[in-house]
Parts: sequence; structure tokens; C-alpha cells
Amino acid sequence: MKTFMPAAYVALGDFEIALKELQAADESRCPWFFQMLADPRLQPLEKHREFAGLKEILAGMEARAELEPNLPPTGMDDADTLVNR
Repeated sequence: MKTFMPAAYVALGDFEIALKELQAADESRCPWFFQMLADPRLQPLEKHREFAGLKEILAGMEARAELEPNLPPTGMDDADTLVNR
């Protein structure tokens, strides 16, 4: 499964490829993207600016959900929006 690839690349010391895999997961709207960000095996990526940027996406969605709990997540307003994001 590709969702385990970032952790595998971190274990191999290839942080650049791990970050690219995470960015690809975000761009492809992988349903496991946010769980991957919480994976403790990715802790070595915490010092990288790109990883912080990916985590900001999650923080923004969580803040929006707290303010407006009845709204669908960004990009989930309707099927067309989801497909075309």
C-alpha cells in the first residue's frame, strides 16, 4: 500500500522522497492522508518546512470543523467539487 511508503522512506533515511509521497497523497485526496501525518514513524520529518505545511492543511480543516461543525469538509460540498479539486 502506498500509504506506508512515506514511513518506509523515512526509515531508509530518504526524507525528500517521503515528503514527495506525502504531497502526492494530499494532491490525490488520499483518504489516509491525515492519518499518515500522525504516524509517529514520520517524526524525523517534523523539522522540514514541507511537512509543517502539510500539517497546516490538517490544522485548518480542524479549525473550520470546530467553527462550523455541520459543514462538509472543504472540497466535499458536492460531487463536482470533489472530482474537480
